[in-house]
Amino acid sequence: MQLTEKHIIKSTDSRFAQIDKLALASKNLYNAANYVLRQNFRFGWGYLNYNKMYNRFIKLVYFHHSHRNSSLNLFNHLFNFSSPIAV
Repeated sequence: MQLTEKHIIKSTDSRFAQIDKLALASKNLYNAANYVLRQNFRFGWGYLNYNKMYNRFIKLVYFHHSHRNSSLNLFNHLFNFSSPIAV
């Protein structure tokens, strides 16, 4: 059994906007990392360890801020995907 704690923060709370922004960023980071791992397995490139994933996302952040491209183009450029993946 795992004990958990739940905090309910209403939208009127002064911290709500900051927490909401951080939660969205956390969700997006998780989804992006999950996408990269799935693509590596799908194309047979194997598993990315923590250090490789960290280095790729650091490059992604710097590339994004310097070029302002769409996120799909960022992933294609950074991970050398030749064509977009059909969903």
